[in-house]
Amino acid sequence: MKHIFIIAAVTLTACTGFSQNSKYPSLEEECKLSGSQDSTQCQIVAMDDLTQAEKEYNIGALYLFHGAGQIKDCDKTKYWFERAAEQGNEKAINGLGLLYYTNCGVEVDYKKAAEYYQLANDKGSVEAKVNLGELYREGGPGVPQDFDKALYWYEQGIADEPARAYNGLAATNIMQGNTDKGLEYLKKAAELGHPQAQYNLGVMYSIGGDGIYLDDKEKAKYWYEKSAANGYADAQHNLNILLKEISEETD
Repeated sequence: MKHIFIIAAVTLTACTGFSQNSKYPSLEEECKLSGSQDSTQCQIVAMDDLTQAEKEYNIGALYLFHGAGQIKDCDKTKYWFERAAEQGNEKAINGLGLLYYTNCGVEVDYKKAAEYYQLANDKGSVEAKVNLGELYREGGPGVPQDFDKALYWYEQGIADEPARAYNGLAATNIMQGNTDKGLEYLKKAAELGHPQAQYNLGVMYSIGGDGIYLDDKEKAKYWYEKSAANGYADAQHNLNILLKEISEETD
């Protein structure tokens, strides 16, 4: 069995005139179409403490980050994000960047993603800085890989999303060959509860990789358990392998 060290990217050419598509319903109609007043759609529509833009964003997010019984629908997500973005909602604008970053309802386009992220950041998004870091670290259609820009945006994102930012700084430094600094950031992200960082730290203590090998199975076990408890499936897989290895060594 193979242990895998994961470095994952864990999103305007015209920032005005977001398209409106009349084939989709209003908020009230969205509630009716859900088939139940107890549906999540109806619950969102009924929230008096939310603005219309916030309700529209939440409906869009519902179709993107779908849960049990909810079907993912990138077209509906785009529609609701565009409606909310028209009103300046920074979460929706950031969400439109995510759609272009992940090829959800639109063709992947890192340049458009970067422009949406930048606009969202200007409007106060707490996620856009790290999203820009991910985008520049990876590089893609319309945006070349740029580690300097990635590091800049990750550093800017520490105040808003420290766990994600430190994980990104770790990945970028390791990709550049700065393994000691990468490990330092990886530990910070893991201690802040980032599941992927916890998993990767477990790999480093278990079998090493990318120039880092710490050789401490008990610490590997600790971090795999932390990551698995946070829902990271690969961590449970590696933990099972590690426990078998430990058992064989003690027999």
